Formats: sequence, structure tokens, C-alpha cells
Amino acid sequence: MGKQSQRFHKWYLAMTTLRPRRQLATHFMVRYEEHDFHIAPGEYPVEFIDVFHMYNDLALVISLHRSWILYMRKIDKYRGVVGFLDPEMVLQRRIAQEADEVGAYIVKALLAQQDKECIFVVCQEGYHWVLLVIFPKWNTVYIIDSKGYQPPSSYSINKLFDRAFCAYVKQKGRHDMKLVTQLYGKIIRHTFNHLVVCFVDNMSCTTCYHLQIFLV
Repeated sequence: MGKQSQRFHKWYLAMTTLRPRRQLATHFMVRYEEHDFHIAPGEYPVEFIDVFHMYNDLALVISLHRSWILYMRKIDKYRGVVGFLDPEMVLQRRIAQEADEVGAYIVKALLAQQDKECIFVVCQEGYHWVLLVIFPKWNTVYIIDSKGYQPPSSYSINKLFDRAFCAYVKQKGRHDMKLVTQLYGKIIRHTFNHLVVCFVDNMSCTTCYHLQIFLV
């Protein structure tokens, strides 16, 4: 455990330990600015019970994902090579009920971060989380999924992100029409208008429609 983690754990124990004449804290507030998530500035609560669940490998809630992103932005600010999308904006519930708004947010966030080498997107899939790592200049998305290979249709964000990337390209977003990717020592070349879906499993790949996604 690093020094910052040790300090946070010590503070967490102090705030959640019962002491005479002091009410136990239940949560703390985290503030973010517009440039952090590309939405209006605001704040959100982080419940101490959720911190307990994280420490005990019981659950990982979205407020902790957002806090991790804020910290990652802080340590990356001098290099500026990594961007992030707000996981709150791409929740499965939002995708099902507010697809147009979610798509517009993805386009806005991609355009605002098209100078980044890669963009991280934490996505909810039921009670499971997956990480998308977008490389706009390569027209490529890597999916990091602890469950292993999943078919493209199983990801709730797949079609929506595909449409959003098309809109991003039409607005002159950074991309490469000629996709060149190094994979297991072999050069795979594709030329597409936008993105290609490509899932990698046991050193084989299947090409699908717009979004190039590598499962690692």
C-alpha cells in the first residue's frame, strides 16, 4: 500500500471509529470541475460503507470509480496523455433510457480530448465493470474484462459508442482512416470509414462492424 493509500486508510479509520461525544461520519463529499468530466461542475458523496466494501473486496461503486478518475487526472496533469469519460454518464440505465443524451456526451467528451493518446471509460455491465481504453488516432478500443471474451452484442455501450464515434468523425475528430495495429507480432491493416469491432481471443480475431475492440 502506497503512502497516500496509507494516509487515506488511517483517516478512514479515524472517521469511522466511535468516540465519545462525536457522531460517526457516514460519508464525505468530492468536488469536481467541468474539465474533469466535461459536464457542469458539482460534487458527489462517497459513503464510508462503500469504502469498507472496497477494502473487503465486496463491491466497487461508481463514486469510487469517479474518485479514482479524479486522482488519475491529478497525477497525469503534467503529461496530459490520458483522458477520461465520466462513468456516471455511461451507466447501463442511462444508455437504456437516455441514449441520445449519452451519445451526445460521448461525442462532446471525445472532441474535448482528441489530443490525448488514450481515453479511459469505465462501463457498467449489470453488476460487473469493464474498462474501455480508446485510442482515437488508431480508431481502436481495447476492452479489459475480467470475465474474458464476451461477444460484441453483450456490451450495452457497443452500438451507442459506434454511433457516437461516427458523429465524432463527422465533426472532424482525430482519427486515422487507415488502421494499423501491432498484434502478437503481426501487422493487421484495415481501412474503414470509422471504426471496426475486433475481439481478440486466444490469438485469433473476428472482424465485426464499426468499432475495433481488442479484448485483453
